[in-house]
Amino acid sequence: MEKLYASYNGHVEFLIVYVREAHHEMLKEGHKTGVVG
Repeated sequence: MEKLYASYNGHVEFLIVYVREAHHEMLKEGHKTGVVG
């Protein structure tokens, strides 16, 4: 279970970095997706 969590946590961190770097326009305030970073 611990191994699964560690793997999942790493995947989530990767997604956060990916979105921040590759799709930073999605994080701008007021964007139509409603995502604010």
